[in-house]
Amino acid sequence: RDGSGSNIKDNSIRVIKGSLFAIITSTIFLIVFAVLLTYTNLSETSITPVVLAVVGISILIGSYFSTRKIQQNGILNGAIVGIVYMLILYIISSMIFMDFSLELSSLIMIGCGMIAGIIGGIIGVNGCKLAVSGIFVAVGQIAQNEKFVDVVQLDEGGFIVAGED
Repeated sequence: RDGSGSNIKDNSIRVIKGSLFAIITSTIFLIVFAVLLTYTNLSETSITPVVLAVVGISILIGSYFSTRKIQQNGILNGAIVGIVYMLILYIISSMIFMDFSLELSSLIMIGCGMIAGIIGGIIGVNGCKLAVSGIFVAVGQIAQNEKFVDVVQLDEGGFIVAGED
């Protein structure tokens, strides 16, 4: 390697690869979800939370693999992975849906994608130094746990009682 120009090029390629990896991961997860939605009795109300979770997890994974090799600037490189992913998603959406426009909710989604990328970037850079025993992803604010009423205890709002009190 002959200097910083080559390093910037290598890092840019890794960020693009991380974004493409996130898109491929999302595609696989969403195809599996579509099959489950078609051939099981899953409710269509689960579409939005599942799509949001898949997008966030895919960006997190893509930015992790991208920054793991870079080993520096995890926040910046992870954020770029999230932004590139979301921009590709919105470009594809605008080509498919001709009346597509950026709204406040679109900007919030881009921000959330950037945050997921930052988290993945931090974990990617510090992965060998950061002991993570698990991750919790909370999607949505409306409890839809009626199916679990016979299995676990639910509070008055319909949320699963986790014993945190």
